[in-house]
Amino acid sequence: MDKPLVQDLRTGAILRTIAHAIFVASNPTLAYEVSWDGPNYLRNNSMGTRGVVTIKNDALIGAFSDIHSSRSPFRFGEKEYDINMFFRGIEPSLFSMAQVETLSYLIEEYHQKVAPAVTSAFWSSGDYLVGAESWDTIFENGAHLIKTELLPTHKAIPLIEEDYEFNAKQAGLLKSLFRRRMDSESPLTLTSDELQVLFAEGREGIEVSKTLLKSINISLDVI
Repeated sequence: MDKPLVQDLRTGAILRTIAHAIFVASNPTLAYEVSWDGPNYLRNNSMGTRGVVTIKNDALIGAFSDIHSSRSPFRFGEKEYDINMFFRGIEPSLFSMAQVETLSYLIEEYHQKVAPAVTSAFWSSGDYLVGAESWDTIFENGAHLIKTELLPTHKAIPLIEEDYEFNAKQAGLLKSLFRRRMDSESPLTLTSDELQVLFAEGREGIEVSKTLLKSINISLDVI
């Protein structure tokens, strides 16, 4: 496939965050699948794959750990696994950022040591995302977790709506909040009509929803 665009992933992470906030408002069971910690966008599919995308200014780094990958350190001998193979060609400054931010979320214990367990990675280079391997290989070994986030918005929206089984009002709320977020960098607050749609199916996940939206500077004016 063609190299994905940095901007598509930036906007895709925001789109997914809004969609997940809408979904978990009434069903917080899967809240852990999407979250933020500062500049780090965290994904988990509960089936053995975790991913982190660090977004800082113009720099972006993604790293993934998939226990089903043949490159998992749990499938290698102690002297065979080398995390550096996933970062061949990366600029030193980006790799330093990865070590401080991205990789700190993928720590595991293996071969009697505690270290990041990585099965694929990529980073920004100008307008594009690149890696040490082909994109088919990167996806196969973990980045499939964010494949939708890497798509242009017009392709991602219908897939996300289908993924969450949104009704018409929820789909409308997703598009409306995403458009408002993209149009302004200022803090946003949901309107009363938007809140009504957000909690139409229930309020069990209100705190999770509030936290998710706050991470992208959207607030709920509710207690």
